[in-house]
Amino acid sequence: MDPRAKVFLFRPVVVGVTAVAISIGVGCGIALHQPNASSPDGLLKRADDLAWKNQWIAARPLYERARIGFLGHHQPAKALYAEVSEIPVDVEHSNVPSALARLTADLERPEASDPRTRLRILEVLGMLETNYDGAFALKTWTEVGRLASEQGRFWLATRATGEQGIAAYFLGDLATAKKKVGAAWKIAQYGGDPGAHIRYASMFGAGEVDQHHYKTALEPLNEAIDTAKQAGAAYPTIAVYAKIEALEPVHDLLRSRTRKAR
Repeated sequence: MDPRAKVFLFRPVVVGVTAVAISIGVGCGIALHQPNASSPDGLLKRADDLAWKNQWIAARPLYERARIGFLGHHQPAKALYAEVSEIPVDVEHSNVPSALARLTADLERPEASDPRTRLRILEVLGMLETNYDGAFALKTWTEVGRLASEQGRFWLATRATGEQGIAAYFLGDLATAKKKVGAAWKIAQYGGDPGAHIRYASMFGAGEVDQHHYKTALEPLNEAIDTAKQAGAAYPTIAVYAKIEALEPVHDLLRSRTRKAR
């Protein structure tokens, strides 16, 4: 796969679209009582909403404010959740192996016994491992899928399936990669999860480009770019670069025909 595709955007096991669609209310984490927007819980919700759409940079200051608030309210598990959620942005300016070691150690902390906090630690760990070690990433995302299913977070479980597929691709298992990423793409498309739709359509298309299947790559890549525009999500870097690469052979062919025509 093109090295430019090896960027984590976040941030997923459900067997079909119907099963996921039935669980929309639970999987999206919809709350009956919304917290005050300026409270630590309110800040955390706003940050999570942004992160779910892959807008981690915008979410970063909200997570920091939530962490400080939770520490002041003596809620260490929630503070740890917010703290590790800052890592996807902070790691751009730090050492990845150190961040991986830190997250592994966080799993042993008493606060990590909280199911939601433990799941978030594993999510972030999986994100970093995807770019660092496919075998570890596959193991971590399998655990994320299991825990997410147990907690009724079926959209996250579906994303974990897609991440398992990406890890499989880096490990050379192209058949499993295509199956899992393709499933996550279609479930997100029909179930209404724009962030996942963009990511897995992008990765599916990038994989097709890597295999020189340029024509079949354009559908998912265009879909990812269009969905990002409509959803107001983060810039679809993977899809844009992969599309440029997919179109290069077409442009070369046109230039060759032009020269021959002269």
